Amino acid sequence: QKVAMAFLRAFRRKLDPPAISVSIVYYCASKRQPDGDNILKSVTDALQGLAYPNDRGIGMSAMPGGIDKDAPRVEVELR
Repeated sequence: QKVAMAFLRAFRRKLDPPAISVSIVYYCASKRQPDGDNILKSVTDALQGLAYPNDRGIGMSAMPGGIDKDAPRVEVELR
C-alpha cells in the first residue's frame, strides 16, 4: 500500500500510456539481503492498475544496490 501511495503522490494519476517495464534497485540496512524476486513481486503488484493494467505483459528486473544503513529503500524506474 505504501508503494501505491508513493506512486499517486508522484504522478497524481494513472500512467497513460501504461508502463511496459519495471526496474528496481533495493538498498538494505544490513548485509542480510532479502529475496529480490519477492521485492519485485510486491512492487509490481502494488503498481498494477496504476502504472499498467496487468503485470503479466511487462518486463521486470530487480538488482541489489548495496547497503545503506541510514536510508534503506527501493528505487523504482518505470518505462
